[in-house]
Amino acid sequence: MNQIQSYKVILVGDNKVGKTSFFIRITKNVAPRQPQSTIGVEYATKQVVFKELIINLKIWDTAGSEKYKSLTSNHFHQSQGALLFYDLTDLYSYENLQFWLKDIYNNADDRIVIIIVGNKLDLIHDGVELRCIAQEKVQQFCKAKNLLYCEISTKTGEGINELIDQLAQNLQARKVSQDVLQQRPRQNCCT
Repeated sequence: MNQIQSYKVILVGDNKVGKTSFFIRITKNVAPRQPQSTIGVEYATKQVVFKELIINLKIWDTAGSEKYKSLTSNHFHQSQGALLFYDLTDLYSYENLQFWLKDIYNNADDRIVIIIVGNKLDLIHDGVELRCIAQEKVQQFCKAKNLLYCEISTKTGEGINELIDQLAQNLQARKVSQDVLQQRPRQNCCT
């Protein structure tokens, strides 16, 4: 297990959807306690093992505030992955996914792996009526846009390992398919 792959992953979404809590949990391995809103961008690396590879996830926690939009959008360039967060109990944050997707598509690589992340699953367990939109509807939205979907709780840690596994698997699959495309012989259009 000596091969190392590195991928730049951005955390995107509105304020207070749990991006920084996720960032703290996976990079410092602690449950977050009332994190402050991100100003601009924060960066850390998380190393995971996937099959026979060591994968370095270079994670960029971006501010969700509109006033930092131009600063954070610049960090979308050369990202291989994006975790697009919304709060499972906040319809407004779900509706803003369209805005964030447009920003990602305008500023990132066309082949970026995007996972929609519904956070605050612990609140849904406490009261199903708190869910702002049916899970099936979100899954249909993701399927129509060829996006992946995962629900987590940064508070309890539920679903986070599965999300990281799904991210690593899809980033690696993207790289393998990209390598295959680059190895194909070029077709001569005149033959």
